[in-house]
Amino acid sequence: MTGLVGMTAMAAVMLSACATTTEKGSVGVERRQLLLVSSAEMDKSAITAYQNVLKDEGAKGAVNRDAKQVERVRRIATRLTPETGVFRKDAPASSRSSR
Repeated sequence: MTGLVGMTAMAAVMLSACATTTEKGSVGVERRQLLLVSSAEMDKSAITAYQNVLKDEGAKGAVNRDAKQVERVRRIATRLTPETGVFRKDAPASSRSSR
């Protein structure tokens, strides 16, 4: 019986720790999810993972170095990034996007 009470308490704590992940009304959906990792930790991890991909794939010659194509992708990203603020207040501003 103690195990059941403990599990119930743990479930209650986990549910109360949920955070809203989408701006209410911006897309007609409000959803909640448990965020176990902070945004700062997620950003740091993503940067590290991206650098590892560049290093590993660069060694294989698999990174696109076509300046025209790279610039096209950057222009698209620059236009898309500011639009993510509709969904999340903590979305990066275009000035924070890295190259």
